[in-house]
Amino acid sequence: MAPARSKEASDNDRETPSVLLGVKRVPPSAVPVRPSKKAAEVIADHLRRDIAVGALRDGDTLPSEGELIAHFGVSRPTLRSALRMLESESLLTISRGAQGGPQVRHPDADVTARSVAMLLQLRGTPLSDFFAVRAVIEPAAAALLAQHRPPEGLAALREQIAAEEAAAEADDRDGFVDAAIGFYRAVTEHCGSDLFAVFGSVLQTLLVQATNMLRELVSDVSSRIPTGDIIAAHAELVRLIVEGDSAGAEAHWRRHIGDLADAYPELRTVRFSAY
Repeated sequence: MAPARSKEASDNDRETPSVLLGVKRVPPSAVPVRPSKKAAEVIADHLRRDIAVGALRDGDTLPSEGELIAHFGVSRPTLRSALRMLESESLLTISRGAQGGPQVRHPDADVTARSVAMLLQLRGTPLSDFFAVRAVIEPAAAALLAQHRPPEGLAALREQIAAEEAAAEADDRDGFVDAAIGFYRAVTEHCGSDLFAVFGSVLQTLLVQATNMLRELVSDVSSRIPTGDIIAAHAELVRLIVEGDSAGAEAHWRRHIGDLADAYPELRTVRFSAY
């Protein structure tokens, strides 16, 4: 009688080679499994490095499970444990079926903001903290914008002002808030610093949550939005940037954020909630 085949062997038999499926698979680089770490952790670390250095790009599909097992020389449970680590970090998405498999996903502000939002809620952070941090980051970014004056950055700022004006004309308060936050995001995104761009993007993602929360808890908050003053302040910032007035842009933007915080005293008492 032939010996019974293991479930793992049977699973391997059922896998179809990627080349026959017409799916372009991108293999990770080879990695020696060091005894100082669990094999799954070594593989996860190595895949993170491949993603970080660009060897695995956003949207790349990894080889099939069987091919990865052979590539790394590990067991199926070990490989799956490594992939689950990266999936939990939003660096991979795993779909089922012949055309599926692990697919690389580069991290974005939303992923980081979700983790930060949980920490802020656990710490009982008041919404006023958002404006305190903005008063540090955004004025400095505005100063850099005035130094560099990138055409694409100025175009993005003017586009958001046009959207603000259209929303104000239509008395669309939600649309106005979206356009205003888009303006704030553009200030940090185009200032010429990757760190400011990343921090600013996370901050503005959290600001959307904080703004929605404030509108739910304070019934008249939307009616108190000084749309005309905000549009004028944004247009003035663009003027200062065009003139290359770095100090003026920084001072103006710090005053503007301070004025916004002063308009809503509830910011000091309302605690941030992620959910």
